[in-house]
Formats: sequence, C-alpha cells, structure tokens
Amino acid sequence: MDDLTLVRALADDAPLPTPTDLAPARARLMATLTAAGPTPARPAGSRTAGNHPSATAPPTAATPTAARPATARPATARPATAPPAANQPMADQPASVTPLRSGKRRKRGFVLAGASTLVAAAAVAVAVTLAPVDVVGGPAPAVAGAAEVLSHAAAKARTEPFVEPRPDQFLYYRSTEGGQVSERWLSVDGTRDGAVEFPDGRAPLPGCRDGVRQVFKGDQPLPGVTEPCEPDPAYKRDLPTTADAMLAYLDANAGGGPGNVNARGKDVMGLARSPLKPDSKAALFEAAAKVEGLQVVRDTQDTTGRPAVGIEWPAPVAPGDKPKKTTLYFDPATYEYLGTSYGPAEQMSIVDEVGQRP
Repeated sequence: MDDLTLVRALADDAPLPTPTDLAPARARLMATLTAAGPTPARPAGSRTAGNHPSATAPPTAATPTAARPATARPATARPATAPPAANQPMADQPASVTPLRSGKRRKRGFVLAGASTLVAAAAVAVAVTLAPVDVVGGPAPAVAGAAEVLSHAAAKARTEPFVEPRPDQFLYYRSTEGGQVSERWLSVDGTRDGAVEFPDGRAPLPGCRDGVRQVFKGDQPLPGVTEPCEPDPAYKRDLPTTADAMLAYLDANAGGGPGNVNARGKDVMGLARSPLKPDSKAALFEAAAKVEGLQVVRDTQDTTGRPAVGIEWPAPVAPGDKPKKTTLYFDPATYEYLGTSYGPAEQMSIVDEVGQRP
C-alpha cells in the first residue's frame, strides 16, 4: 500500500494531519536524505522504476509528496545517461509531481527507510493532534483518591507485627500533651482495676466484675458503694476482619444518627486509636473507603508535624459554625497509620500489673 494509506490504517478513526502538521517531519526527512550525499550515476542499461528525479530535490508547498506507482516496462538497452538535474521532470512525468524515490536500484532500501520515517512522523503528528491537552506533558497525580489511600493503608496494616495480650494483662500508654506527661494502665478484659497517672498523682480506673464496680472519691474507694456496669475491655479481640462486617459493626455501634457521615468519621477515628489486630485495622480502613464524600489532603502534616497524606471527612456546616476537621493521617510513602486530627497514634506496650513500665 502507499504511504498515505498506511497512515490511514494507523489512525483509522482519526482525521489525517494537515500539510502544516506534517511540514516539520517532512523537512527533517529531506534534510536527512540531503545529508546522505548525491546519488551515484547508474550504469548503462539500468533504470529505476518510475524514472524519478533525484530525492534531494526539496518539496514545495504546491507539490504533493505521494510516490507514483511503478509500471512494468520491457528491458531494453539504452545509452548510459547522467541523472537528471534537481527539479527537472522526466519526459514521461508531469512537472507538478515530485516523487520520493530516485537513483540506482540498490539504493531502494535507503529510500524505503526514508518513506517509513515519513510515515512514522505522520503517525506521530496524528497522535499529537488527537491527544488531549491535559494529558500530554501533564504530571500524574501522586494519589488517585481517598479509596486508594485507604486501600494502601489497609495493605500496610496487614504487614505490621502484633502480639495479642492475655485477658489478665494491662495495656500501657505514655503520652505527652501540652508539655504534660501522662501514663495509663488499662485492663485488657475490663474486669481489673487500672489507673491513670499525672505528675501530681494517680487516679484509679475501677474494673467491672459481676456487673458492678467500686465507686471512688478521688483516689479513695467509698466503702460498700458500687454502681452497675458492663466490662469495657481495653482490647477487643472479636472485632470484624472484613470491610462489610466492619461496616455492620460501625452501624450497630454508631455514635450518631443514620447517615451521619461526620459521626461515622469520629467512630472510625476512635476505633483506629484503639489497639487492633492487623486484620481488623485493615478492615477498618477498607470500611472507611466505602464512605462517600471523603477528601484527600496532600502534602500536609499530622499533629506532630510529620509529613502526611490526610483523609478528611466532610463536616456539617451551619451558619457561623466552624467545625473541627475530622482527619486520618498516613505516611505518604509507606501509608503507615500516623494518627488523627485528635493526636498521633499512641505507642502501646503490654504489662502484667498497674505501675509496671516496659
């Protein structure tokens, strides 16, 4: 097939480029052919199909560049002649046609390569013409959306090491807020007395046993005074491990009314701050990814100033209201969970009794 037909095959549904679009590629092709030097004189008795003039003749705006098909002629001996001068047409060829090929038969491989270059250049011109402006040369976004960030965070959570505590142990936390250090010992199963300690003293956290717990005044128990209760374990070992089951759990323990997205965000953050086995933490992030209206906050920082990517919940805004943003923070490179807009993820240790430190 001829060159233009090949171009049409390369972009069947696309409009062909204009001569102006192809001009730079054609100019580069002709410059390459010119740099190759003049075509040697052909020996007597040889001829080139079509008897074209030299390919070094540059095309003009008024002359098309389509090659003329070769026609079979009987082989006859003829005197040796020099190649025709540039831009001089042969006797059997209209003066308005400037073919692509010329010279000796053994130069045809080079000439075909030049034609292929023109076809490739034309195809590139078509591709560039059809490509959307906002795609060519545009930077790809670092993160596609909230669901992708949370999916990466779930995958990271599944790889984190975890030691499951025994029911009779305590979870130990040490945190600093506003320059003040606090320590907490929380009962794993919620039945044992824990404690919270500040620089000015320690306060008990009574456990719930047999449906009642001791009432304290300050740090002193009130003799014979109890109140009804249900155990509040510091570690929930039976949390769901799939996204759908986690959504059902969040619905059953929702902190707000049905469809309250902002309340759902607070529920997710509260659970994220608690100790979770890897599969449950991954399920929590995957469940969060199903919430509509989440926004990605790129190139931000968590509450401690670390670089982060944030997932922000939409907050209801009433006239004059300035709601605090509800945000989960992740490491922008590893997607490790860093914390929430309430504070960084706390480091947890497992100890055997109140007062013990890791």
